[in-house]
Amino acid sequence: MWSYFIGTFKDGKKNGKGTWTYPSNSTSITGTWINDKYTGECFNQLEALAPKPDSVKFSFTQSGKPYVSTIKTDSYFKNLNAKTCPITECQVMDETCKVSLKNVSADKKSPFSLSAFTNVKLGYTQNVCLICKNKHDSASIKLTFEQ
Repeated sequence: MWSYFIGTFKDGKKNGKGTWTYPSNSTSITGTWINDKYTGECFNQLEALAPKPDSVKFSFTQSGKPYVSTIKTDSYFKNLNAKTCPITECQVMDETCKVSLKNVSADKKSPFSLSAFTNVKLGYTQNVCLICKNKHDSASIKLTFEQ
């Protein structure tokens, strides 16, 4: 069975109000589309800021415990509907945004503290991808962690 859209089209793309139906599981989404993108609650509401922010710097410590740096997500992401669609999760991945990292992490709840090991005497530089999500959307930004 095919999914289908009943609504307004412009230049061959979904534009305006309409309903997208998935017959395979009998669900549908009703709302507004702009250039084939659903713009309903929490869809297309989160985007990475440009230009890329400065690197995240961690200070050396001999304790072996990760140093914690609390981030403000609005430093990295623009949330067009923060009240209704708050950021609910952030992850630190490798620079391809595909593989979880073990030596750096982000808390699962706001204010999303970033942690990284800081006991490397010679320091290090690591390129990472920070991905944050709301209930229907996600955005990513490439960062550099330095210690």
